[in-house]
Amino acid sequence: LEEHLTLFSAKPGWQNVLEKYPTDAVLVPSLSRLSAAMPTMIGWSRTYQDGVYEVYARPGFVLPMRKLTILDIQTDLDFP
Repeated sequence: LEEHLTLFSAKPGWQNVLEKYPTDAVLVPSLSRLSAAMPTMIGWSRTYQDGVYEVYARPGFVLPMRKLTILDIQTDLDFP
């Protein structure tokens, strides 16, 4: 829990927490301290942004870009 708080609060040592675990992408709340700090990580790039969240990807990790359609969404009403 302490590492989680360090990372998402962008406290000193947050970069070490990010590098410690094999994380390919990070979902970051926009307007957070981590959102302001992530651009300082060499090689990491913002791959998505809306008014609420941003996604940053590790160097070499490519997220697929695809729009969902209504056919992609499964509901409880679907039957096999």
